[in-house]
Amino acid sequence: SFINVLIYRSIAGQNWLNDRSKCECCHHQIAWYDLIPLWSYLWLQGKCRHCQERISVLHPVVEGLVGMLFVWWYFIGSVFFRLTNQPFQAIQPAFWLLAGILLLIIVVADVLYYLVPDQAVMALLSLTLMYRLALVMGGEMRLLDLYSALIGMVALVAG
Repeated sequence: SFINVLIYRSIAGQNWLNDRSKCECCHHQIAWYDLIPLWSYLWLQGKCRHCQERISVLHPVVEGLVGMLFVWWYFIGSVFFRLTNQPFQAIQPAFWLLAGILLLIIVVADVLYYLVPDQAVMALLSLTLMYRLALVMGGEMRLLDLYSALIGMVALVAG
């Protein structure tokens, strides 16, 4: 899945945009129909189509976590998102979903590899800063709160 690709390739320093997915054992390029999250894992019984080597159970676990994030976002988050003013009903759900995915990438990479991908941290910081800026511009937040977010970002990047 794409989240697993982001985790693995960001840690390995590989290009996650242009490279195709390959089996971790035989390095055979995986066809598009074998990349359907959860379904492909179940259909192939957790094995590579070519070398029959077991596929890590981590892949469906991460997919399940992403699925739970989307379920939370839709059912639980929809109540929370209705509490905001009209212009932010579109921005807030998108922010929280992207922030959740980035946090999931950071946590899984940290648990598995004891490394936190800088790209994910910087993307989360940038996303949060843009969100805070949008809140200030819409009158939902005071300018002092934006300054606090900026100081926190600078301290985290510098530290």
